[in-house]
Amino acid sequence: MTRWRCIRQWQKNLFCSGDQDGNSRSEASDRTAGAPEDSAKSQGDGSRGAFARPILLSLICACLVGLAILVGQMVVDTSILLTSLISSAVVIITAPASKASYPARVLTSHLVAALTGLVLRSFLPISPWSVAAAVGFALLIVLVADRLHPPAIANAGIMFSANGSTLELIGLVAVTASILTGAAFLSRHCLLRVPTGKEPLS
Repeated sequence: MTRWRCIRQWQKNLFCSGDQDGNSRSEASDRTAGAPEDSAKSQGDGSRGAFARPILLSLICACLVGLAILVGQMVVDTSILLTSLISSAVVIITAPASKASYPARVLTSHLVAALTGLVLRSFLPISPWSVAAAVGFALLIVLVADRLHPPAIANAGIMFSANGSTLELIGLVAVTASILTGAAFLSRHCLLRVPTGKEPLS
Protein backbone atom coordinates (compact mmCIF):
# COMPACT_ATOMS: atom_id res chain seq x y z
CA MET A 1 0.00 0.00 0.00
CA THR A 2 2.79 2.34 0.86
CA ARG A 3 4.41 1.75 -2.52
CA TRP A 4 1.15 2.45 -4.41
CA ARG A 5 0.63 5.57 -2.32
CA CYS A 6 4.11 6.82 -3.19
CA ILE A 7 3.52 6.17 -6.90
CA ARG A 8 0.21 8.10 -6.83
CA GLN A 9 1.82 10.96 -4.98
CA TRP A 10 4.62 11.04 -7.54
CA GLN A 11 2.11 11.08 -10.42
CA LYS A 12 0.16 13.87 -8.73
CA ASN A 13 3.27 15.99 -8.27
CA LEU A 14 4.28 15.36 -11.87
CA PHE A 15 0.96 16.56 -13.29
CA CYS A 16 0.83 19.59 -10.97
CA SER A 17 4.33 20.68 -11.91
CA GLY A 18 3.45 20.27 -15.59
CA ASP A 19 0.42 22.54 -15.17
CA GLN A 20 2.49 25.13 -13.32
CA ASP A 21 5.16 25.05 -16.02
CA GLY A 22 2.48 25.45 -18.68
CA ASN A 23 0.93 28.41 -16.84
CA SER A 24 4.30 30.08 -16.36
CA ARG A 25 5.15 29.58 -20.04
CA SER A 26 1.79 31.02 -21.00
CA GLU A 27 2.31 34.07 -18.78
CA ALA A 28 5.80 34.55 -20.18
CA SER A 29 4.50 34.37 -23.74
CA ASP A 30 1.78 36.89 -22.90
CA ARG A 31 4.36 39.27 -21.47
CA THR A 32 6.56 38.79 -24.51
CA ALA A 33 3.66 39.42 -26.84
CA GLY A 34 2.70 42.58 -24.95
CA ALA A 35 6.24 43.97 -24.95
CA PRO A 36 6.28 44.94 -28.67
CA GLU A 37 2.96 46.74 -28.22
CA ASP A 38 4.31 48.75 -25.27
CA SER A 39 7.51 49.48 -27.18
CA ALA A 40 5.58 50.62 -30.24
CA LYS A 41 3.38 52.84 -28.09
CA SER A 42 6.38 54.45 -26.38
CA GLN A 43 8.07 55.00 -29.74
CA GLY A 44 4.92 56.62 -31.07
CA ASP A 45 4.72 58.96 -28.09
CA GLY A 46 8.41 59.80 -28.49
CA SER A 47 8.06 60.62 -32.18
CA ARG A 48 5.10 62.88 -31.48
CA GLY A 49 7.09 64.64 -28.76
CA ALA A 50 10.07 65.02 -31.08
CA PHE A 51 7.90 66.84 -33.63
CA ALA A 52 5.94 68.90 -31.11
CA ARG A 53 8.92 70.88 -29.77
CA PRO A 54 10.30 72.06 -33.15
CA ILE A 55 6.80 73.06 -34.26
CA LEU A 56 6.21 75.01 -31.04
CA LEU A 57 9.58 76.79 -31.22
CA SER A 58 9.03 77.67 -34.88
CA LEU A 59 5.62 79.16 -34.14
CA ILE A 60 6.92 81.20 -31.21
CA CYS A 61 9.86 82.48 -33.25
CA ALA A 62 7.63 83.44 -36.18
CA CYS A 63 5.24 85.29 -33.87
CA LEU A 64 8.13 87.13 -32.22
CA VAL A 65 9.56 88.23 -35.59
CA GLY A 66 6.15 89.40 -36.81
CA LEU A 67 5.46 91.29 -33.59
CA ALA A 68 8.84 93.05 -33.59
CA ILE A 69 8.51 94.11 -37.22
CA LEU A 70 4.90 95.27 -36.85
CA VAL A 71 5.38 97.26 -33.65
CA GLY A 72 8.66 98.79 -34.83
CA GLN A 73 7.22 99.98 -38.11
CA MET A 74 4.02 101.28 -36.47
CA VAL A 75 5.81 103.21 -33.71
CA VAL A 76 8.43 104.77 -35.97
CA ASP A 77 6.08 105.01 -39.00
CA THR A 78 8.52 103.49 -41.46
CA SER A 79 8.75 100.50 -43.78
CA ILE A 80 12.40 99.76 -42.99
CA LEU A 81 13.07 96.12 -42.10
CA LEU A 82 15.85 95.24 -39.67
CA THR A 83 16.84 91.77 -40.81
CA SER A 84 19.09 91.34 -37.79
CA LEU A 85 16.05 90.85 -35.56
CA ILE A 86 15.20 87.61 -37.39
CA SER A 87 18.42 85.84 -36.45
CA SER A 88 18.22 87.35 -32.97
CA ALA A 89 14.76 85.88 -32.49
CA VAL A 90 15.96 82.45 -33.59
CA VAL A 91 18.82 82.49 -31.08
CA ILE A 92 16.62 83.76 -28.25
CA ILE A 93 13.89 81.18 -28.77
CA THR A 94 15.95 78.11 -29.64
CA ALA A 95 18.80 78.70 -27.16
CA PRO A 96 17.38 80.73 -24.26
CA ALA A 97 19.92 79.30 -21.79
CA SER A 98 22.93 80.38 -23.84
CA LYS A 99 25.13 83.34 -22.97
CA ALA A 100 24.22 85.09 -26.24
CA SER A 101 20.53 85.14 -25.23
CA TYR A 102 21.11 87.05 -22.00
CA PRO A 103 18.73 90.07 -22.10
CA ALA A 104 21.41 92.70 -21.37
CA ARG A 105 23.51 91.36 -24.23
CA VAL A 106 20.60 91.50 -26.67
CA LEU A 107 19.79 95.14 -25.90
CA THR A 108 23.39 96.38 -25.67
CA SER A 109 24.61 94.70 -28.86
CA HIS A 110 21.70 95.97 -30.96
CA LEU A 111 22.04 99.57 -29.78
CA VAL A 112 25.85 99.69 -29.94
CA ALA A 113 25.97 98.19 -33.44
CA ALA A 114 23.30 100.57 -34.75
CA LEU A 115 24.91 103.65 -33.21
CA THR A 116 28.33 102.64 -34.55
CA GLY A 117 26.94 102.25 -38.05
CA LEU A 118 25.14 105.60 -37.89
CA VAL A 119 28.20 107.44 -36.63
CA LEU A 120 30.48 106.04 -39.34
CA ARG A 121 27.81 106.60 -41.99
CA SER A 122 27.81 110.31 -41.18
CA PHE A 123 31.35 110.85 -42.50
CA LEU A 124 32.26 107.73 -44.52
CA PRO A 125 31.02 106.98 -48.05
CA ILE A 126 28.83 103.97 -48.59
CA SER A 127 31.25 101.22 -49.63
CA PRO A 128 32.15 97.67 -48.63
CA TRP A 129 35.10 98.95 -46.60
CA SER A 130 32.91 101.41 -44.71
CA VAL A 131 30.52 98.61 -43.78
CA ALA A 132 33.43 96.41 -42.77
CA ALA A 133 34.84 99.18 -40.57
CA ALA A 134 31.46 99.68 -38.87
CA VAL A 135 31.07 95.98 -38.18
CA GLY A 136 34.62 95.75 -36.86
CA PHE A 137 34.25 98.73 -34.51
CA ALA A 138 30.87 97.51 -33.23
CA LEU A 139 32.25 94.04 -32.58
CA LEU A 140 35.28 95.48 -30.78
CA ILE A 141 33.11 97.56 -28.45
CA VAL A 142 30.78 94.73 -27.41
CA LEU A 143 33.67 92.30 -27.01
CA VAL A 144 35.54 94.67 -24.71
CA ALA A 145 32.33 95.30 -22.76
CA ASP A 146 31.57 91.54 -22.74
CA ARG A 147 28.08 92.13 -24.12
CA LEU A 148 28.18 90.21 -27.41
CA HIS A 149 24.94 89.06 -29.02
CA PRO A 150 26.26 87.97 -32.46
CA PRO A 151 23.15 88.54 -34.64
CA ALA A 152 22.91 92.18 -33.54
CA ILE A 153 26.27 93.13 -35.08
CA ALA A 154 24.56 93.13 -38.47
CA ASN A 155 22.92 96.43 -37.48
CA ALA A 156 26.24 98.20 -38.05
CA GLY A 157 26.08 97.28 -41.75
CA ILE A 158 22.32 97.67 -42.08
CA MET A 159 22.58 101.34 -41.09
CA PHE A 160 24.52 102.03 -44.30
CA SER A 161 21.87 100.51 -46.57
CA ALA A 162 18.75 101.59 -44.67
CA ASN A 163 16.92 104.48 -46.31
CA GLY A 164 15.87 106.54 -43.34
CA SER A 165 16.84 109.42 -41.10
CA THR A 166 19.04 108.97 -38.06
CA LEU A 167 16.13 109.44 -35.65
CA GLU A 168 13.98 106.92 -37.51
CA LEU A 169 16.70 104.31 -37.46
CA ILE A 170 17.56 104.86 -33.79
CA GLY A 171 13.89 104.65 -32.85
CA LEU A 172 13.34 101.51 -34.91
CA VAL A 173 16.36 99.77 -33.39
CA ALA A 174 15.35 100.82 -29.88
CA VAL A 175 11.79 99.49 -30.26
CA THR A 176 12.73 96.18 -31.86
CA ALA A 177 15.65 95.65 -29.47
CA SER A 178 13.33 96.26 -26.51
CA ILE A 179 10.87 93.65 -27.80
CA LEU A 180 13.66 91.13 -28.33
CA THR A 181 15.05 91.88 -24.87
CA GLY A 182 11.63 91.30 -23.33
CA ALA A 183 11.35 88.00 -25.20
CA ALA A 184 14.79 86.97 -23.96
CA PHE A 185 13.79 87.84 -20.40
CA LEU A 186 10.55 85.85 -20.60
CA SER A 187 12.16 82.80 -22.19
CA ARG A 188 14.92 82.68 -19.55
CA HIS A 189 13.09 83.65 -16.38
CA CYS A 190 9.64 82.19 -17.05
CA LEU A 191 10.38 79.06 -19.08
CA LEU A 192 13.82 78.08 -17.75
CA ARG A 193 13.37 79.50 -14.22
CA VAL A 194 16.83 81.09 -14.35
CA PRO A 195 17.48 83.35 -11.31
CA THR A 196 17.23 87.06 -12.05
CA GLY A 197 20.56 88.70 -12.81
CA LYS A 198 22.45 85.45 -13.22
CA GLU A 199 24.26 85.30 -16.55
CA PRO A 200 25.24 81.86 -17.93
CA LEU A 201 28.90 80.98 -18.23
CA SER A 202 28.68 79.75 -21.82
